[in-house]
Amino acid sequence: MIEVAEADDRAARLAARPIARCGATAGPSEANAAASFLIEQLDDDATVIAAADALVRYGAAFPGVEESGRRLAKGDGAKRVAGLCLLATTTTMDAAALRAFAGPPHESDERVAHAFLRPLRTDGGPQARDAAERTWRALKMP
Repeated sequence: MIEVAEADDRAARLAARPIARCGATAGPSEANAAASFLIEQLDDDATVIAAADALVRYGAAFPGVEESGRRLAKGDGAKRVAGLCLLATTTTMDAAALRAFAGPPHESDERVAHAFLRPLRTDGGPQARDAAERTWRALKMP
């Protein structure tokens, strides 16, 4: 599945959740392969949201997710929101701690938060919903 997903950005976006689900339910080799692939996708503007969604839903325990969240949260746009949500998934930071870590609001936060966090808040599992809700509050979304 990873080899197919590496063909182009569209394939990577479509395959992110199945790759994460497979990595989360199979053995350690599969988990490491899924983690490596998805964390690599976090650096690409075209795939960051799909990769973060997959990690929040299925791969929060994958190696390197928290470190990637910390790095991304210092960025801007989709990467910033994705990073904060990954931190909310992998740490016990509450909304205030996430807000303090993230610093001042960015202009693009609202647009990205609506596109990325709303689906997680409504159709993610309990852990994903909680992480999305804490991120939503950290960004002070209405």
